[in-house]
Amino acid sequence: MNLEARSYTPLYYIKIPLKVAPLHTLAILLLLTAAALAPSLLIAVTADFVNTALAVVGSAAGAGGGTPGVSAAASVAMKDGFTAIAGPLALLALTLLSSRLASLLLNALKLRLGRRMREAVDPRILRKRGSLSYPHIENDETWDLIARVGKNPSERLSGAFYNLLDAAEYVVRIGGVLAVLSAQAWWIGALTLAAAVPLTKLAFSLGREDYLAYAAAQTPARRADYLRDVLSSRADLEERTLFRYGEEVGRRWSAAFEEARLIVRHALRRNFIRTKSAAILTSLLGLIVSLLLLLPLTRGSLSAGMYIGLATAVWNLSEQMSWRLSQVFQQVAQNRAFLADWTAFMALDEVPGAELTPDFAAQEEPLGAIVFDRVGFAYPGSAHPVLDNLCLTLEPGKRYAIVGRNGAGKSTLVKLLTGLYTDYTGSIVVGGRDLRQWPAEELKAAFAVTFQDYANYEVPLRAQVALGSRHFGTDTDSASIKHNCHLPGGASSDPVRKALEQVGLGGLADTLPLGTETPLGRLETGAADLSGGQWQRVALARNALSGAPVHILDEPTAALDPVGEHRLYELFGAIGKESGATVIQITHRLGAAVSADEILVLDGGAVAETGSHAELLLAGGLYAEMYESQRSWYAEERTGQDESQTRIDSGTMEGTG
Repeated sequence: MNLEARSYTPLYYIKIPLKVAPLHTLAILLLLTAAALAPSLLIAVTADFVNTALAVVGSAAGAGGGTPGVSAAASVAMKDGFTAIAGPLALLALTLLSSRLASLLLNALKLRLGRRMREAVDPRILRKRGSLSYPHIENDETWDLIARVGKNPSERLSGAFYNLLDAAEYVVRIGGVLAVLSAQAWWIGALTLAAAVPLTKLAFSLGREDYLAYAAAQTPARRADYLRDVLSSRADLEERTLFRYGEEVGRRWSAAFEEARLIVRHALRRNFIRTKSAAILTSLLGLIVSLLLLLPLTRGSLSAGMYIGLATAVWNLSEQMSWRLSQVFQQVAQNRAFLADWTAFMALDEVPGAELTPDFAAQEEPLGAIVFDRVGFAYPGSAHPVLDNLCLTLEPGKRYAIVGRNGAGKSTLVKLLTGLYTDYTGSIVVGGRDLRQWPAEELKAAFAVTFQDYANYEVPLRAQVALGSRHFGTDTDSASIKHNCHLPGGASSDPVRKALEQVGLGGLADTLPLGTETPLGRLETGAADLSGGQWQRVALARNALSGAPVHILDEPTAALDPVGEHRLYELFGAIGKESGATVIQITHRLGAAVSADEILVLDGGAVAETGSHAELLLAGGLYAEMYESQRSWYAEERTGQDESQTRIDSGTMEGTG
């Protein structure tokens, strides 16, 4: 099924299910058409049964002659009467039974269609979301749109399909009853139609007003939902207990919830009065029609059976028009709004090839230098440039530290280099090719990035570390993995275990019940949860295992102490030297930049200073000023390193002795 950018009309609520499951959809359409025509058929069947029953009773009474007891003639008449009524009774029973069976079959078909819709639509929406241009993710307006459309999209489409059929069913049902009514007494049919039109318009108006009220209540309702999560989530338990903010947040939740409730309540109360008035009018309409039908009944132009069938149908119809019809049209209004969101969502531009896996063949060749040539960039909607005429060259195999004040453009530089934003001025050339010309699958293989807000995946440890690398889904050394074997000298033959060892988690897998196959997080029984520092190191192990020619660390070590941070940056420097990879570290703690091959200082969206740590201190510029302001951190770091080394030396001497 091809869901693409176009203007979607309500007709697509039928077209999409027809493309996904044509047989199921056609069967549902046929069953709903039969259900819509059933009331008209039931009028005729009921009339035939009642008329036959009255005739039988009349014949039996006439044959009895009014004398006590049952004469032979009366017995024959009753026997003939039972034979005569058997057909209409069977037809009435068959009609009611068929209606019930059709309802059960319809529910079964809806379940099957719902499953087919989920299989066809939900993956397509997930692919669309995963392929969207990154600016849409950082834009609040489009992110709200993405969240609205992405929440149960197949259910919304299926519900809109059924709602559209419900509306059509009511039109057919009303039309059928009116046709039968007009055939018996045209002027009564015309009168009923004249009353039904404004009632139908009122139902649609009420539905639209209800939807607008719910839409207006969404802002405080979302705020209330967020505050409720803060009050109840497990992740916030520690701070909720420590800072004792539950009572204050509870008051704010109550205020937001009450604001949303009052908006909806006001609309419902107003519409309830109007709906009740409409219900009274439709009930009066049913009563008036029933009374008017007595005229042709007394004149003999309308049979008693037809009168009962029509009166029953009109009463049922009036009840549905007063309540159910309003709900149907409310859903119609909601679905029209959703269709507008769907059209806007499908029109969002995508990154070509975003859903493709990395092309690891691109890692086999040297990457070459990275050159920013007079690059300028401002975020959408902002006139202030974050990067302004930025020029720099990053040579392969070197370790760079990029530092600067907050807002200097450090993380923005990474977003441009990894292709998240492409609407910059100037050019970025990687390995002799303009970055905009790189296929997405090659770009994914070229860069391994660990951001400050890295992701934790609640999957087995092995999958968590191998994600995005050539080792994902493979069992490189099954015997070694199964028996937790290691190569001589402490090195592991398993790439995943080796990456864990590199980031200081070498013993982690041995402490877990299923080793590297142990699920992480809290979703599954037997899963293992990690500390903040361990989660961070797992994310860094994923970077180390990637095999990418460029490793980027965008301040991912916030949960680590300065000593641990320093060692991890040294580790990635060693990985770069061993593999020839380029290492780019973004940091605000300048102690981590000391041992970099080259330090780039950003200021005002451009490179203000460049050089080694010693050279920049001698220059006495911005870097020296920033370093001086953090000097106490580094003194503590050196003390920690000395104490750590003393403990190591002491342990070594004791072991030797």
